[in-house]
Amino acid sequence: MVTYLFIIVHLIVVVTFSVPLDKRGFSKKSSIFFGFVLVGILFGAITCFIDSQQTGVIINPIGARVANWLHDNWDPAYKNPEQFSREPIIPWLLSYPQTYLFTTTWVYAIIGAFSWIAGVINRVDPTRHYLKSSIDTEESHFESEPPSNSESQQTE
Repeated sequence: MVTYLFIIVHLIVVVTFSVPLDKRGFSKKSSIFFGFVLVGILFGAITCFIDSQQTGVIINPIGARVANWLHDNWDPAYKNPEQFSREPIIPWLLSYPQTYLFTTTWVYAIIGAFSWIAGVINRVDPTRHYLKSSIDTEESHFESEPPSNSESQQTE
């Protein structure tokens, strides 16, 4: 339940960042994308400074879970060092705590990109053009009808 509450808080913060960007001249789709990126940076940085992983997952439910999964599953030797004769290799980007910042930023950037693409698809919807042209032809059809008898008598 708390996780859903924090997801709603994240969306409210996205809107809070998107509105000033929209007022500064960005398009609505771009401001929402950059709002998601800024929220990813903000909550990723907050999660970096939290010592407990459980608290990080509560505050940053999406980014912290993806970061933990990437950290744990990056190298198979990390889980079972007896199977491999080497030390597990984890890149600097995927070691704690910086993995929270980078992973959360990327996850929210991907969500923002999906919202941007959804806005573009809605903008370039081929059915909208088809429906608009069919409505226009119906209106022009009604305008081109010959006048009725009562209208022709009034003009004479």
